[in-house]
Amino acid sequence: VQGAGKGRAGLSRRTGNYIVDILAPGGATTLDAWSLAAQMEEAFKRQCISHIYIDEPYSENMDYDQSGNFQVRVTMPWWCWTK
Repeated sequence: VQGAGKGRAGLSRRTGNYIVDILAPGGATTLDAWSLAAQMEEAFKRQCISHIYIDEPYSENMDYDQSGNFQVRVTMPWWCWTK
């Protein structure tokens, strides 16, 4: 980022998403996958890790894959300031 894109302090805001896919194979249940997703959401909700701020994580039902594994996707939006 050059010039005006950096703002007054010479910093620009960057955003992105951490994406974690949880698979429940064979003996695991869909409830197991949702429970783990909820734990991840709670653990990372509104955290700051090495100057990276995590907003509100959310989970999505990705249904079953070709192998028969149930999948839940946890998305954790983040942002930070950079030079």
